[in-house]
Amino acid sequence: MNQIDDPSGHMPIDEIMEKLRANWIPDPGCESESVDDALGRVPARDVLSLMDIPVHRGAECDGIAVRSSDFADGAPDVSSWVLGTDFAMVDMGDDFDDMFDAVIPIENVDLSGGKLALLGASVAPGRLVEPKGGTVREGEVLARRGARLSSIDIANLTTAGITRVSVLKRPKVAFIPTGGELVPAGSRPSRGQVIDCDSAMARTLLGPRGAEVVPFPVVNDVRRDLEGILDQAMSSCDIVLVSGGSSKGTEDLCPRLIERDAVFFSHYVRARPGRPIAVAIKDGKAVVNIPGPAFSAYFALQWCVCGLIEHWFGLYGTPRPVISARAKNGLALDRLPLAYGLFFEVSTESGVAVATALDESRRGELFMRANAFTILPIGSPGFMAGDTLSLYPID
Repeated sequence: MNQIDDPSGHMPIDEIMEKLRANWIPDPGCESESVDDALGRVPARDVLSLMDIPVHRGAECDGIAVRSSDFADGAPDVSSWVLGTDFAMVDMGDDFDDMFDAVIPIENVDLSGGKLALLGASVAPGRLVEPKGGTVREGEVLARRGARLSSIDIANLTTAGITRVSVLKRPKVAFIPTGGELVPAGSRPSRGQVIDCDSAMARTLLGPRGAEVVPFPVVNDVRRDLEGILDQAMSSCDIVLVSGGSSKGTEDLCPRLIERDAVFFSHYVRARPGRPIAVAIKDGKAVVNIPGPAFSAYFALQWCVCGLIEHWFGLYGTPRPVISARAKNGLALDRLPLAYGLFFEVSTESGVAVATALDESRRGELFMRANAFTILPIGSPGFMAGDTLSLYPID
């Protein structure tokens, strides 16, 4: 076998990512962002509450506020009690007059017939009353530096009076589609032409992960044109992605161009699809040449480029949703030293999630049906029908 055919001569996925992280030390900088638009952003520093919540006190449930002293000798006769004088109606979170110091749940209250009656209520000073700062105290950490803001975080920040937050800047990710056969999205291709879909896939996959994807026009496989567009992307972006021309054919110029003056360079990976990926660190930027076919590009974006974006933000091993499904069909893999990326169609049969492994040779059907994927580790023999699989949803 020559080097291209023998996968053992190339780095595995984990080793490539380790080398990229070791040789690329990004410096994102920070910016101020409205809390309303901060979902998924990464705080540049701990975010502290500006006030106590509640600011004085509040009811912990719907009900009535009462004086606990009225219950010191047992439950009193409340049939003649007057609203506003002897008790107050409260909803959960409400403050109430200081003459009351306890809350009785609405489930223990009967107001039918125009008179108050209690149904076995237990009353003590402070019962079901949240004290000042019971939810959060001024100066308490609401969101941690370096952790993506969730919808709950946004609610907590808003509750505590915070309207803006300092976040790490998004990485600018250049995406350069290459190949004389490509035409832009929206075009009607002629014979021998293919519409560029990788740009759209990169934008929609990387954008929600915090990247600002900067699209570049399609570039022909001409050295001078490629050099010019690479220089432009390197000068304006933090991560540069080149789609296509990543193998070792006569028109595959990109690996040689990105290798020049690189402090780290690797070509080919012990994984499929997407083996002919090329990665480099040069001029303080990360450069990735992903294979052109969409099903190969998808896996390269998932394991490599998404990992680089996490590294930019200082995030490692971020949990992701997992689908647990029963394999509908088995798949035996050659025990080559390769990781295998696989697409699946997950459906429900008799209330059980089942996963059908899709045939990568039928590429049109592959993308029409796939809604989940996984990457099996090096040396995996595959799986059998009936096995339980842990898959990732396609987003």
